Amino acid sequence: MSMKQYHLMDLKTLEDFSPDGFLCIYIGKQWDIAWISTILQDIMQHGNVKEIDIFAMATLRKACETQMKEVYLFDTWFHISHKKIQLENKEVMLIYLRNINDLMETKLASQVNKLRTEGIPCGLFCIRMQNGAFELLYTNSYIYQFLGYKKEELQLQDIIEEKIVDREDLIRIKKEITNYIQQESILFEVEYRVKRKDGKVRWMSARIVPDTIEHQYVAVAFDSTKMKQMMHDLRISEEEKKIALEQGNIVILRYDVKNKVLYYTNDGKKTTEPKKMMENIPQSAIEQHLIKEETQKEYLGFFSSMLEGKPKGEAVFLRRNSTSQKYIWIKGKFTMIYNEKSEPTTAIISYQDYSEAYERELAYERWKQDFERRKKDSIAYYEYDLTHDVFEKLEGALNDELPKNARNSFTYIAHYAAEHFVSPKDRKKYLKVFSREYLLDQYQKGRHHFTLQHRRIDSQGNEFWAYGEIQLVWDPYASLVRASVLLHDIDNEKKDKIRMKRLSETDALTGLYNRSTLFHRIESTLQHSGKHVLHVLVLIDLDNFKLLNDTYGHQYGDDVLINVAKSMRSACRSEDYCGRIGGDEFVIFLRNLSCDYDILPRIEAIRLAILNCMDDREIVASFGVACYPNDSHNVDELYRHSDEAMYRAKRSQKHKIQFYKKI
Repeated sequence: MSMKQYHLMDLKTLEDFSPDGFLCIYIGKQWDIAWISTILQDIMQHGNVKEIDIFAMATLRKACETQMKEVYLFDTWFHISHKKIQLENKEVMLIYLRNINDLMETKLASQVNKLRTEGIPCGLFCIRMQNGAFELLYTNSYIYQFLGYKKEELQLQDIIEEKIVDREDLIRIKKEITNYIQQESILFEVEYRVKRKDGKVRWMSARIVPDTIEHQYVAVAFDSTKMKQMMHDLRISEEEKKIALEQGNIVILRYDVKNKVLYYTNDGKKTTEPKKMMENIPQSAIEQHLIKEETQKEYLGFFSSMLEGKPKGEAVFLRRNSTSQKYIWIKGKFTMIYNEKSEPTTAIISYQDYSEAYERELAYERWKQDFERRKKDSIAYYEYDLTHDVFEKLEGALNDELPKNARNSFTYIAHYAAEHFVSPKDRKKYLKVFSREYLLDQYQKGRHHFTLQHRRIDSQGNEFWAYGEIQLVWDPYASLVRASVLLHDIDNEKKDKIRMKRLSETDALTGLYNRSTLFHRIESTLQHSGKHVLHVLVLIDLDNFKLLNDTYGHQYGDDVLINVAKSMRSACRSEDYCGRIGGDEFVIFLRNLSCDYDILPRIEAIRLAILNCMDDREIVASFGVACYPNDSHNVDELYRHSDEAMYRAKRSQKHKIQFYKKI
């Protein structure tokens, strides 16, 4: 049968459709190359081979003659196939070389690894995982030894099924592994329980990585039983430390839920095992009268919560102190530790002397009752969590006046109230007291009660006096500083007091300051003044007032005094003091003048105002002037000096304003 004829163009076309290498060799003694594909030339150059040497040709010849399937040429593994053909009328051997370098490396590595795995002191698995099904392909002898079986006693697949793996764990780890695979994780770890041949349950941990073959995974497994126990003990220890850090002056105990044994743990001795304390708890504590009768219900309920497996709990009860033999308030708290099956095993308990805190709780409850009673007589009652600046409650007449969107925090409400409900006259001092930062600072310094009388604006725009009361108290239940604010309407009472105070400080006829009040205010101003401040005391005496009073009567005289007082106030600034010190004598204290040149114009304006205060006649007055600090530093001397100057003005017909002159 004749061979098919090929041309070089046919081979080049074949090369275009194949990713592997070809070459043609003339059949004869020398086996010379007739043609070599471009791809094979590239492989040769990658292996630093410029031409096919005699050894390569010998290898190819031997492979073709002996039907070898795999050859190693040019630093590369090839699968070889060959066929005799006619090329340009000459008989040649067409050799096809398929690159299997990756496959051979995996195969060789697998063979080497298999030889090595038997001596490794941990378990090795090779598993195929596809479409939720797990197939164990290989495991080393360590796994059989760990499980207590001989290889002939245990089928390979049973190692990853319910016969060996805990059923709950098997379901769980299959879900975990499936999720890891879907997330394309390159390394993941699972833990599960296995049942040995002797019936003992041990923990195994497996770290899994993808194999080079699709759907296959390699796992390293080891005994993690001791580690799990250490982690369990560590959780208990960490919980004890956490409780100790959160609370001071406490006793830490462990409660064995299954055996009802209470262990005392922090006795100061360096030991890994807790000291055994009491058995049959809670009943034995009741029988030994360690718990006072009226709080036994709370004590029993505390331990019942543990026996029921609740995660946390607390109770307050009276327990007998071992030293004083007196009953003291104890606050007990517990945190439950569970095993892998979510069964309660150990409760970490803290006992704390709660006597002082309990008294605070009672004080808090008494305070709440007191405020509950007193807020009935208030116009508003506010309640805040001052620690976190949170508004909590508003009751009373102002409830409808404060918009809902303004009830955010103590700070926000204080500013809103200052702007809308507080008189501008008292707004500044209101915001000083109703400041969260100020109140918390004062609370830390031991001050808990604050009051403020201030003027407020009602819904009709009328001004009225109110009494604000702030009480700061520690809320032991929420562990925060609570602020309660009461507002009382004290308008009538306050106005009566202001009226009485005004009467005690002012001249009944003119409404000006009386002598005592005036001199007290002047002296206070002088004590707080520096050397570069200019104040002026002006003593005024009405000329011929007695004659006018005798001629026209006392009523007319009183009218003159009243109008003189009005004219004086109108000619003075709001910061100046005006007073009547007796009869027809008046004093004006001009405060904080800018310079000496400012004195005379101001006094002249006052003189003219007095001169023209009556419609039917002029009222002439004499003025004596003394200055601070040039003439004196105290009010009595300033008054004497101004009195001397005033009498000189009396004697002068032209110069009715006279300044004190030192002799």
